[in-house]
Amino acid sequence: MRTIFLATAGVKHFCAKLYKITPSHRLWVSNMQAEQIRDRLNFVGDDTAIQLKLLDRRTLSELDCSEVARHFLALPKDDRLLRFMRRMEVHDLRQYALQLMSKAHAVGLAVYEGRTLAVAELYVSPGNPTAELAISVDVAARRRGIGRALVSRLIDVAKRSSATDVRATTLLENTPARRLLMKCGFSLRCAGEECEARLVL
Repeated sequence: MRTIFLATAGVKHFCAKLYKITPSHRLWVSNMQAEQIRDRLNFVGDDTAIQLKLLDRRTLSELDCSEVARHFLALPKDDRLLRFMRRMEVHDLRQYALQLMSKAHAVGLAVYEGRTLAVAELYVSPGNPTAELAISVDVAARRRGIGRALVSRLIDVAKRSSATDVRATTLLENTPARRLLMKCGFSLRCAGEECEARLVL
């Protein structure tokens, strides 16, 4: 099984089947410095929940980056290639996770019982109206609405940052990734082995 978008990790099946995302998003604060979204993803027959967190470079801690690195390190090599579109070794993944504190405009995390199941990143450059998006989701957490929930929140962040469009790049073979992006409203253009997805805001 391949990824939701750009990558997935092979992990043990967890808990019961996901039921729904509750509508209580609780976006009290518009300032990204203070904003943390904690939605609950409820499971049938289980009151445990997945926590969604939205952080910016000022609220993203080294501990968060360490959890991101752990998530990336759990990816099989083939899925790392799908996620990063190049070979990434252990050192590369750790360095990539650390640079999120200085380079990412916003990072969305899905956490279940202390384990990071999904990581979504948004990059916005000053003077550039185009925002860049990337996401990876554990294979056991796929088809639960988690990837779509994180992408939706980062699209909202991109709108507030005055971006005019959001783009993402994935491999042509990554059918689940293309499917997710299309569900989120992106249009796709494929050439060769790569596909570029674009959402006009």
